[in-house]
Amino acid sequence: MLGIQGNSAAAIRLRMTWTFARFAFSISRLVRIDKPLAAAIVTLVGAYLGSNRASVFSPSTLRAALAMGLVVAFSFVLNDLKDAVADGIAKPSRPIPSGRISSRFGFGVALALAIGALAVASTLGPLLAAFVILLITLSICYSYWLKRTPLFGNGLIGFMIASILVYGALVDGHITWAVVKGSTLVFLFAFSGVLAALKSERNLRVHLAATCLAVAIGLYLGLSPVEWSLVVFAVGLVWVAELFNTAIERLGDEAAHGKHTQLVRYAKDISAGAVLMSALTALVIGFLLLLVPFVRRMFELR
Repeated sequence: MLGIQGNSAAAIRLRMTWTFARFAFSISRLVRIDKPLAAAIVTLVGAYLGSNRASVFSPSTLRAALAMGLVVAFSFVLNDLKDAVADGIAKPSRPIPSGRISSRFGFGVALALAIGALAVASTLGPLLAAFVILLITLSICYSYWLKRTPLFGNGLIGFMIASILVYGALVDGHITWAVVKGSTLVFLFAFSGVLAALKSERNLRVHLAATCLAVAIGLYLGLSPVEWSLVVFAVGLVWVAELFNTAIERLGDEAAHGKHTQLVRYAKDISAGAVLMSALTALVIGFLLLLVPFVRRMFELR
């Protein structure tokens, strides 16, 4: 009798251990455990590039690495929650679509990760805490609004990945030239899809050149915060209009199967008109805030 009870207890323990192991494995897949670990390592690399070797494994740097790992884990859990329906068709083996983890529990995990990241970052000072809040906010924006827009979505991902080096450098040091070069290379690598779009779309290249010129003149003139807000609004307005115009043109061509139907022409004309109106608005703002002060400054230097 005692032998039977002992075997039953052992079987229960074995079953509980197996259940816990499967659950832990599902959690590790949900957070993509390798990605948070990679983010933590990149944070340490940023600390090394921004200060010196001695501070890489300091308590503050290790806390910063932990906070960044929690932020990255949060972003992947949130992404899976948002894409649960689509993943049920395309990727049914993931923890949430397969039913191994419920959406409610996944939301709880995401919330716990975000709170944990904020709690750890708050011990590092207001700047790094604000940095973590920004990355969490950008993760939410990407998952719910920007994921379907290749230019801004890929650009945002590139910015977030590149910012990890900057975050690490700010822990015990400062932003050095090595950090700037490393962040730029990481951003360009992550942003390679957008660079391909810039290669194929002539209008986007023109807008990029105009944006760089506007920023350069604004920096030279030393614009006020209000003036910068207007310039950013103008630049963003043109980019948004051009992206919508490109999307409508591609969608119209696909829907019409190469035939120039009246409806497709009408939609393209309206979208092109939107681009024209946004460009005229940006032109007026640029003329008043950039061109006139720039010409005046040139004459003053003579």
